[in-house]
Amino acid sequence: MGRRVMRAQYERLLELAELPNVTLQVMPAAAGAHPGRDRAVSIPNFPDAEQYFPDVVYVESMTGALYIEDESQVHTHTLAFE
Repeated sequence: MGRRVMRAQYERLLELAELPNVTLQVMPAAAGAHPGRDRAVSIPNFPDAEQYFPDVVYVESMTGALYIEDESQVHTHTLAFE
C-alpha cells in the first residue's frame, strides 16, 4: 500500500467523521492490543426506536455474521467499543 492510497484512506475517514451519525475513534499504537481488533464489530444505535428494539451487537467473520442480543454480552461489547 503506497502513501497515496493511505492518504486517500485517511481523507475518506475524515470526511466520514464529519457526518452527524458517525463517531470516529482512533487508538494510539502505544495503547497495545485491543480486544476488538480481530473482527469488525458494529453497535447500531436507533435513538427513535429504543423503546421498540433492544440494543444489538453485529459481529462479522470470514464465514458469516452474528447478532448478539443478550443484554450482558451487549454491555461487554459496548465497554470494549467505548
